[in-house]
Amino acid sequence: MGGWQRWLEHPQNLWLHRLFFQIHYLVGTVIALYVVLMSVSGSIIVYRDELYPTRTIPTGNLLLTILDKYDIHQDSIGDSTGRLEAV
Repeated sequence: MGGWQRWLEHPQNLWLHRLFFQIHYLVGTVIALYVVLMSVSGSIIVYRDELYPTRTIPTGNLLLTILDKYDIHQDSIGDSTGRLEAV
């Protein structure tokens, strides 16, 4: 039986089919993880006021959270003193 005939009758047994399946599976998993990450981080940004009603900038800590960096950026664009308080 030739390769073409084998592909028509039992495509799951060919190595090329299994390779394409693995590539499709990995690409789909990576894209799904990216979509979940973007959804969760976007929801946190949208609902940041309800999640963290009073936040302060840690003056002694160089590592700021993503939300604090976002607020500092928004405050500098809006040319206002902003919602954040220095500790």
